[in-house]
Amino acid sequence: MYVLVVGLNSVKDMFFENTPMIMAGVVLSTLPIIIFFFLFQRQYIEGISNAGVKG
Repeated sequence: MYVLVVGLNSVKDMFFENTPMIMAGVVLSTLPIIIFFFLFQRQYIEGISNAGVKG
């Protein structure tokens, strides 16, 4: 169990870097965040707009 950045960095070796595997890991790791944002986009935007209103 590694933090995401450490896990992706462990794919690299001293003499060899598997770029496609690293990029696939980056895409798979950001996919849940993007899906979560699109599912709760309305609440997120409303929260930001309500935070800027005084009163």
